[in-house]
Amino acid sequence: MLCVDYATPLTQLKQMKHARLQGLLKSKLVQRSLLKARYVKTLEKAQELREHINYVFGGKRIKDPYFIKQAIPVWHEKIGIQFQAALMFIKAVQEEYIATHGWTVPTIAGSIGDDIGDDAFAMYLSATEKKRVVRYLIKNDLTT
Repeated sequence: MLCVDYATPLTQLKQMKHARLQGLLKSKLVQRSLLKARYVKTLEKAQELREHINYVFGGKRIKDPYFIKQAIPVWHEKIGIQFQAALMFIKAVQEEYIATHGWTVPTIAGSIGDDIGDDAFAMYLSATEKKRVVRYLIKNDLTT
């Protein structure tokens, strides 16, 4: 979202860490009412959960890799809602750009379809989960 925000110089987005990302989201998007504050709060909670899982339970050493879904299924819905909010923002910016300039910009789908997600798939998802993610990306015009 920050990459397509005209008020955020791309130089500010290099070597991003969690705290800086959250600060930029608040100052660049939440304060301008382009993004709801709960988006950043959900992002912070999801980071805490991921760090707890990775560092306390040992990440990939978890015997049941699907226990997160069983223990706290509400997180799939929460993250999904916030992901949809991000997509709506990005698509709105793209539509405004097209309406203003009369031509398109490179799409998210083109970037993701260029194998950018393969590492994430390989590290975190089973074959079944990968198929679900790819179906979701295609359904939402996020990959080619």
